[in-house]
Amino acid sequence: MEPGAAQPAAERARHELATVDREIERFVEALAFGGDMEAVVGALKAKQTRQQELRQTIASADTIRPAVDRKAVERQVRGRLTAWRSLLASDGAAGRQLFREVLAGPIRFTPETGETLVYRFEGEVAIGRLFSGVAGVAPFMASPAGFEPAF
Repeated sequence: MEPGAAQPAAERARHELATVDREIERFVEALAFGGDMEAVVGALKAKQTRQQELRQTIASADTIRPAVDRKAVERQVRGRLTAWRSLLASDGAAGRQLFREVLAGPIRFTPETGETLVYRFEGEVAIGRLFSGVAGVAPFMASPAGFEPAF
């Protein structure tokens, strides 16, 4: 979801596509002025094939990358955290239900020695249960064209 981490392969493909497009234009100009037609046509066909491959790569990358509004996701997560805090502070029964749903195991209490009796507590949280569906991205997506397994 970091903007800087967005698919460098697609960016490289876009850059290469611009170069290939310019090369195709030069080959077409060379055909217009004459010359070794067979060599120019062969090179032009190779560049057009590469152009199609790059367009497919870019289209696949754009299909795979979901459009996510990071600020909206952050607002939703912060809203849920605020709701959980309120729930835990105000309603004991609902707080216990929340713990039952998100804890992956029991809470362990360990007494600590000192002048007053203090207990340290710890437990494991199933974080996936806390944030499922927050981003609004479909959890199951079809494979883009070209990524299907061969059977």
